[in-house]
Amino acid sequence: MKKIDRLLIDELLVKSRESPRLRTHYNLHEVLSDPVQRLCVAFEPGSYIRPHIHDDKWEIFVLLQGASTALVFDENGTITERVELSADAGARLIEFPPECFHSMVAKEPHTVMMEIKPGPYKKPPEEDFAPWAPQEGEDGAEAFERWMHSADVGSSYIPQ
Repeated sequence: MKKIDRLLIDELLVKSRESPRLRTHYNLHEVLSDPVQRLCVAFEPGSYIRPHIHDDKWEIFVLLQGASTALVFDENGTITERVELSADAGARLIEFPPECFHSMVAKEPHTVMMEIKPGPYKKPPEEDFAPWAPQEGEDGAEAFERWMHSADVGSSYIPQ
């Protein structure tokens, strides 16, 4: 039996804070070819998840602790949906449908999510990433991540 307990979450939180990407994960599935991918993801504010799309796969995220914002974008980079996830006053579960650009930001330190999606895992090709969003580590990525924290539905990022 596998479990996600306080000890595992605390270990993931330490790893996420020490990671240059400010996030880490723990796979519950044994192999990347598993037909259902199940992972626990710890991430911190400042962790940049470049908006991306899955042509044929949905993704479910369940908030375990902290707070996060889920964002959906159209093909031009305009925010079409924004959902606040919070243990106190917000959604606890979201499902991104196939064929939509999406991203998430951690709104509080020590945010932990459970992610479930169809497998097998395949490294996403570059064309799955939004061409209007900076690549991870590229100039502008930090500013884009900060913008996602407060951007409203209907807005698009304009580099400063």
